[in-house]
Formats: sequence, structure tokens, C-alpha cells
Amino acid sequence: MPVTESPPIRLGSEFACRIGEGPIPRTDAELAGALAGAVDRALEEVGASLPAPARERVLAGFAAHPDIARIALDLGGAVFRVEEPGDGADPDAAGFRPVVASRTESEVDRLALEADTLRIETLPVRIALDAHRLGVAWLVDTGGGLWLDLGERKLEGFSAEGEVEFDIDDARAMVRALAERLAKESSARVKRVDFDLEVERPLGGEQAVTMTGVLDGGYRFIGTRVDFSARVLIRTGTAVAIVEDVSLKASNPLAKFALLALRRRIRAVIGEPIDLVSKLPEGYRAEHLELRMRGRTLIATVRLA
Repeated sequence: MPVTESPPIRLGSEFACRIGEGPIPRTDAELAGALAGAVDRALEEVGASLPAPARERVLAGFAAHPDIARIALDLGGAVFRVEEPGDGADPDAAGFRPVVASRTESEVDRLALEADTLRIETLPVRIALDAHRLGVAWLVDTGGGLWLDLGERKLEGFSAEGEVEFDIDDARAMVRALAERLAKESSARVKRVDFDLEVERPLGGEQAVTMTGVLDGGYRFIGTRVDFSARVLIRTGTAVAIVEDVSLKASNPLAKFALLALRRRIRAVIGEPIDLVSKLPEGYRAEHLELRMRGRTLIATVRLA
């Protein structure tokens, strides 16, 4: 009988992180060092930086090897730059799927990520994530590379909660700075960029958010002002958003004509569900998402199950 060779098993999870070279670390110090190296590479890939070496920001230790008792990462003081689509992207790396030589199931009892303050451009952001009983897998590829697949499988008893917090006025200042930078690069001009949010209290499993704003500027001798508003309904139990209404008004006839195509696209999504927490491994879902305001500070809380 002819022998049929099985196709090679390739790394397919987008949640797999290259840790370094195999084999699996044996000690807590080796584990923390390997994870710190992975953090350094990940930050470098997105053009971000930490004020201190990652090895000083990572705590990790094994339970019963190869299971991990905890991984804790402090991103406080990190700075992330907003790049235009395609900047710094490596198309070869995006399509790279190494062949898996060995796979070892494992679990992480606790994964904690926090940043008292990190910056996205000029915007100070506080983040916190605390996850328990995360199913993972140690993978070694045929080239000797060691990977930790965080999207391996969901374990009974898994839970996770995250929170993101930033000031609306700081966000407005960042958007203005980005708009001015983009305008300068394209020889355009920006007179005013402004927006605001109104967050209503959750009611009956739904939460309404209204955003209003204005963009005033132009290109060469053509100037225009665009006023916009949008009302979105968030289903807090599923983290799904429904766009209820969008309004766009332009002061310039040419801009009004250009907005026609945009209005058609907007009308196509009105009433359609939009998953706000869609980038999750198979089997995981958001069971609660809620926004709240504390003064001018917006706080978003999400729970996963």
C-alpha cells in the first residue's frame, strides 16, 4: 500500500508568542528571563519603549513544571507611538508559520498585566488585567524556536477582568496633535479638532454612548468644517455595540459631495451588531462590558468567561 505522509502541523494561533530557543525553561529565573526577552522583542516590533529593562518588570515562577504559577508584567512608563497603517510592518513575518516539532500542554494559574501610567503618544492611560487558570501550550518548532501559545484551550474555572482608564481632555489633546502632524505631512491645515463623549448609565443590559465633534480645516485654498454626532448602544452582557444614529454635516459643497459615499457606508452598518471584544481565542467570550465616567475620566471594565 502507498504510504501517505501527514501534513506538517504548523503554528496557527495568533496568540502564540515566541519566547526564545528551546527547550522549556526549568527554573523561575530562566522563565522570567525568557519572558522578559519576549517582551523586549514585542515592544520593539511596535515601536514602543520602557523606561527600564523588561527583566526588571517581569515576575514569573513555576508551579509543578511545566505549569506556571504566575506571570506578572508591569508596563508602567511605557510609551507607544501611533503609526500609520503599514509602518514598520514586516509582510514576511506576518505570513510566517513555523512547523511544530513538539507540544506540551500547560496552564498559567495567574496572569497579571498592569500599568499605573503608560502613554499612547501623549495620552496617559492606566490599564490592569488579571486572569486566572489560563490554558496554554509550550511549542518547539523545527528550527528550535520556543513558543508559548496563550490561546491553546479554555480551562474550567477560567476568569479574567480588565480595566482601561484615561482622561477625555487628554485624549482630545492627543487627537489634535495627531491631526496636526498628519496635516503637516500632507500639506493640509487644521484649525480645530474637537470631540466629546456622553456616557449614560446602564439600563436593562444596555448602555448608550453619544459622541459629538467637529473638524475644521482644509487643503490649499479649500476650507471646510465637518460636524458629526453618533449614538451607540452597548449591550453590556455581550460587549456588542449597535450604531443607532450618525449625523455628518459639512460647510463646503465639495465636502458635502465627498461625504455622500461615507454616508452610504455608515447607513450599511446602522443597526448591525459590532463585537467590541472580538480578538479572543476560541471558546472565550466577553460576559460584561461597562463604561463609566468619573469627572472627565473614562473607565472601561470588561470581564471574560
